[in-house]
Amino acid sequence: MFIVNELEHKYMFSEPVISYFGEYYSALDKAKTIAFSDEYDVFDDGSVVIKSMPGLTPGSSVLLVRLNKTGKILLTGDLYLHAQGRKLNTVLQYNVKAVTLDSRIKFEVLVKKENARVIIQHDKQDFERLPVFPKYLN
Repeated sequence: MFIVNELEHKYMFSEPVISYFGEYYSALDKAKTIAFSDEYDVFDDGSVVIKSMPGLTPGSSVLLVRLNKTGKILLTGDLYLHAQGRKLNTVLQYNVKAVTLDSRIKFEVLVKKENARVIIQHDKQDFERLPVFPKYLN
């Protein structure tokens, strides 16, 4: 099952993008797909919710995970690349700056509302703080 923001799906299968990356994800074009616009509740119980946070691409998203023991976690996707960038609010040259900054405001409001732990997947320190398989967060 391919779950994707509808704007991201349109973007990733646009001519310039497909001509560059198509061979790497061409199978997704024929996959069973669920497209969403603002957010998508993966298990329909609020435990895992994909939220639209555009910036790097039109359909960039973050992931809110509500775990029983660990609590709430927000995975940043490409919204932030490292902790220092989050602190300084720097924006990659590839991002649409105004859109990214707007998404970051929404993200930080969500962090406070959910009292969530933020995990920046691109940040080596955040990644190294995660349990190593077969261990996991619960």
